[in-house]
Amino acid sequence: MSEQNDNIPSDNAPRVPELPDVDLLRQIGQGGFGQVWLATNRTTGQLCAVKVIALDQSSSTDPAGREIASLTRLGANFQLRHANLMTIHHAGKTDEHFFYIMDAADDLSGRRASTAADYRPANLHELLEQGPLSTDDCLQFARGLLAGLA
Repeated sequence: MSEQNDNIPSDNAPRVPELPDVDLLRQIGQGGFGQVWLATNRTTGQLCAVKVIALDQSSSTDPAGREIASLTRLGANFQLRHANLMTIHHAGKTDEHFFYIMDAADDLSGRRASTAADYRPANLHELLEQGPLSTDDCLQFARGLLAGLA
């Protein structure tokens, strides 16, 4: 019987990027520009979420550049904090990746983020996986989104 090494990804598992100051535990999201990982801060031990965007993209778009531009605009309005906007605690870059660290989302059940195997971050995609939203919920989410964008 062969012993499996947890540090070597299987063929279908995402490669774990090497980043300073955080240990990436597992991928919890994927978007057009990058991956979101559940992580722990090596200094404090606190859970966080880390968005990781590869700098070496074969397409003509520059996802890292677009993300940096968005963060720069957000930073210019840093004093205008809003409950519907995430707090970015740190942004950084390695030779291979641009990344930023933020609070991990609560679980779909309303519990705080955890390393439990059943932790699934509450986001619109996950909520819609459970079925259609009520009209009231749609209106509440739309108002929150628009308030954060304003």
